[in-house]
Amino acid sequence: MRNGLIILAFAILLAAMSCSRQKNIRIINDVHYSIHDDMRIIEDMGCIDYDSITFSDGSYAVNKLKSSPQNRLIRYVDKDDKLLATISAASEAYPQSLVYKYDEKGRLKYLLRFDELDDQYNCRFYYEDTDSACLHFRWAIDSIDFLNPDLERHIISEIIYGEDGYAHKITEKPTGKVIEAPDGYHLSVRVDPCENFWTSDLFGGVFLLKVDIMPSNDTGNYFIKHFVDFIPTTEED
Repeated sequence: MRNGLIILAFAILLAAMSCSRQKNIRIINDVHYSIHDDMRIIEDMGCIDYDSITFSDGSYAVNKLKSSPQNRLIRYVDKDDKLLATISAASEAYPQSLVYKYDEKGRLKYLLRFDELDDQYNCRFYYEDTDSACLHFRWAIDSIDFLNPDLERHIISEIIYGEDGYAHKITEKPTGKVIEAPDGYHLSVRVDPCENFWTSDLFGGVFLLKVDIMPSNDTGNYFIKHFVDFIPTTEED
């Protein structure tokens, strides 16, 4: 029992230290442009509002609000210019929040999405467009446990790579969805903005998880299957 208490205390200490490191991240610089200050922002930056926030760990966030429709995209990027998270929305829709996690080789390993309809924090953040909200979301990114995510708030996709370096399987929790490449094939996985990202006030402003089953050797007869958010779309033979 004593050993168990020691282990528990150590775990609590590590968690506290981790939270402390997260909260040590602070805003060190911010830049704001708006059409209320200068109408040239539309021509120069293609948007009516532009915000750039730099954090003390070298990461930064860039917020763009377009016009007609007023769709929005906020990108969180680490000091090495690798995408950490996106928050985006069409002007008449709920925001979509995605967090990206990479493996030791820099490959996308996890894609985590907040529940757009039920996550009150996500909706509150979107409508409270402040530096403080950006900082709190930056802390939230580092607090996520991708091995044990909160599946009541999150949907998480995991990409599994083989020894050949290719992705061979992708799973989604808690839905249980799976795409697996058969022998002689591998998966091509990417996250792309939808085609009407900036142009539709209802169906724009979202990113799509795209998976293709591709032949590892395209000699002879083969097929290619395309999926969007785990839904099969087209097949080529």
